[in-house]
Amino acid sequence: LHWNPDAELSEAKHVATIKTSYPHQESRDWLMETPHGAATSWGTWHDEFLNATTIYIVRNPRDAIRAYQDTKKELAYALDWDEAQSRKGQLYSRHARVESWDNWRNDLRQEIRFPDDPLDQRTRGSREIENWGKHIDYWMTAGTSDPDRPLCTVLTNCEPGVIVAFEKLYSSDDATSEAEFDRLVTAMERPGLPLIEEEARHCVVKVTKDKKVDFTNGWDDRNRDGKGNEFEDKSWPTELLEEMVAQIISLIGVYSVTPYLADANAQYLVTVLDGYLAEIQADLVAQG
Repeated sequence: LHWNPDAELSEAKHVATIKTSYPHQESRDWLMETPHGAATSWGTWHDEFLNATTIYIVRNPRDAIRAYQDTKKELAYALDWDEAQSRKGQLYSRHARVESWDNWRNDLRQEIRFPDDPLDQRTRGSREIENWGKHIDYWMTAGTSDPDRPLCTVLTNCEPGVIVAFEKLYSSDDATSEAEFDRLVTAMERPGLPLIEEEARHCVVKVTKDKKVDFTNGWDDRNRDGKGNEFEDKSWPTELLEEMVAQIISLIGVYSVTPYLADANAQYLVTVLDGYLAEIQADLVAQG
């Protein structure tokens, strides 16, 4: 049994757990052809993850989009699978610089990963704020928000098993991160899937958080620290922060009422979104 992110389903068999989050789009594109002609991993490995449980990681769009641009820059803005794979060794090596962030955020060119988007004059930053919200909608509605890619035809459990807040999972406060990890583990429990003993689980959290990267290009985002410009150096203009506020308010409006009132994941999502809303509104106040 394997755990896999949705962008790498073709790299393992017998997948028990799928992690997905913005901006991973394999969950949208499993019916489509890749740029080099082969079927995407969702179509090729359908039987291997049919009964997998999905863990949805949500992150404040203010930071999620900046992290996405770091990855795009490390991959040299690759336009196809082969080109991206050739740059894979550069992942988690450095933050993009402010000039690179500004140029990418303000770019008016069409984003090719969403070829069905209307060709209107919107910045990349504006498009990604909308895409962040669409990704949440796609999974929270079991794929029904995108009828061309019906998620329930490829997953038995086509809604997330649990919503996990990135900021809580990696919180510097041990109690907060341990509680978030407990929520994650609860979603993974099932007959026939052995997990480590409950008393050892918080030790795993601590070791993971305290892990020091001692090799180049490790999985840990902290490997980027001190290289390039940190998130705090990369600004969001007022109009885009206002778009984030509108996007979050819209999502809260959807998932805080019927038929989602009895959905524990939806109500947890609303709580997390309320926190993001407060943070971004505080940024707007700070900008004057």
